[in-house]
Amino acid sequence: MSEASLNSPLVVAGIYGDRLFAEVVSPLVVLEDADRLGVLGYVSRLQWPGWDVGGRRPSARFGVYERRTLRRIMAFEHHGSAYVGAFHPSLPLLALGRGTFDGDFYEGELLLANLVSGRLVSAFEGTRYVGNLEWVDDRVLRVVTAPHDAEGDESQFGGEYVATVECGDWLGIVDGELGEPVEDVVGTRALRDREEQERGGILGPRTRARLAGIAAEVGSSWELRGEVWAVELLPDGRVLAAGEGTTLECRLPSGELQWAVRSEFGARQIRVAADGKSAWALLCPQPRWDGQYVTHPDTALERRSIEDGSLVEVVALDVPRVMTSRADGLIALRDTRHDVDGTPLLLIAPDGARRDGAGMTAHSLFGTYLSPRHCPDILFVRNAEDATGSWVCRYDDASDSYRDLFPLKVAADRPWTSGGPAAYAETAEGPILVVSGSESGRYGVEDGGFVVSARNYPTGEVRWISRADEVVVAVDCVGEVAYVAYASGEFAALDVTSGNVLWRHTLLVDDCPVQPLSMVVSRDGGRIVVGLVDGRVVACSV
Repeated sequence: MSEASLNSPLVVAGIYGDRLFAEVVSPLVVLEDADRLGVLGYVSRLQWPGWDVGGRRPSARFGVYERRTLRRIMAFEHHGSAYVGAFHPSLPLLALGRGTFDGDFYEGELLLANLVSGRLVSAFEGTRYVGNLEWVDDRVLRVVTAPHDAEGDESQFGGEYVATVECGDWLGIVDGELGEPVEDVVGTRALRDREEQERGGILGPRTRARLAGIAAEVGSSWELRGEVWAVELLPDGRVLAAGEGTTLECRLPSGELQWAVRSEFGARQIRVAADGKSAWALLCPQPRWDGQYVTHPDTALERRSIEDGSLVEVVALDVPRVMTSRADGLIALRDTRHDVDGTPLLLIAPDGARRDGAGMTAHSLFGTYLSPRHCPDILFVRNAEDATGSWVCRYDDASDSYRDLFPLKVAADRPWTSGGPAAYAETAEGPILVVSGSESGRYGVEDGGFVVSARNYPTGEVRWISRADEVVVAVDCVGEVAYVAYASGEFAALDVTSGNVLWRHTLLVDDCPVQPLSMVVSRDGGRIVVGLVDGRVVACSV
């Protein structure tokens, strides 16, 4: 890779699986008037039995579009999901309401989005439940609200009521400017009727059906696509992807879909098999609550042809597992149940032969995820019972035993550290393992608590540490460059041996921020493929 290319930002070369309203991820509510369309959506918790991604990225997503053309006017994120909203009758303004009740306390807020400036304000002082809203006229907004709990007021247990808020300059409101709303007995019946009607089915299936109909009106189509949990690049330039609702799909270098295998829950991990003609996909049915216990449905590891997606082999799994692999193609599957110690590994040799391996300590989806790319060894994270915390350990298939290599903590005085995406690199200074994770103190992950570190392998000496305020979702190494993808949408290339930043770039798609979940880098370092939480796959050149 040339020095010039290292100083260049990512350039979007293709968007695969693109669709309307992608920026809102999973739509919940559609808002319409004569000229505008609003879509309220969210990002579901990014978790499966093998790994809880975590992070700080806001989960609520909003998009506003021209009604006739569906051109995006604006898109924004927020930490609280809103389920009700209404466009102002004459101003470029969208009012959004958020309200939660946990059986004791009402909380929420009224958000005002300026559709020209993009400014978003939380209008009420303090927390304020907003269960529904409507514009009465240009000056008056009617809301379903409840007494706030700032003073521990016992009247809050009296429940919701309808109130009005009047303002002469709605576009000029700043955070916390609005005071107590005034109870509105006259408007109670009309707004509650509307609330009951909207809550009766506008969420979920009805919203998806409405969006498909709206897209059809402009000669397009729309479908919901789940998160892309895994991507792989094939030597011929094709891209494999798997995720929510997709066991495996293959796209040509042009981005055209060659074939796809859809399923209810889809897969979370993929590995190209040692034969180079097939790929493994780890299916992931979600745990279910039977009213008394959490049950884990039977799952499977499927091997499918990369030429047409046809099924080659199925490995039935009686417990949920997470997959890690060795550079020569050996696959190891670890039990992900947090309360079961000693379940034997399931090993699949490069030739497909299966056998059990020595038992491993219980897995924690919040702490022991580790599945390094390109590594010549099978590695796991083991939770120690003493103050040393978690250890990176190596499984030796010849002796069927484990050996602790080094603590996951980057320093003995640092907080407890969890595992995360990792990659192995051979350098002129020796082998290096680049490991990501998070440091959790008494009050969770603090600022700068999401870390990437380079460790001499296998001894574990720390070469360098890079800290961030957002979780790492993917790591890959090519030559002596480590590529890191953050949930914030930022990507970084770092020198593996020194940690020097070669470049940083925040990825935008159609001028809109995106949230990556998976990444793979071509072996020449010139192409980066990214799987997004909104179901799209983005191919970038460097």
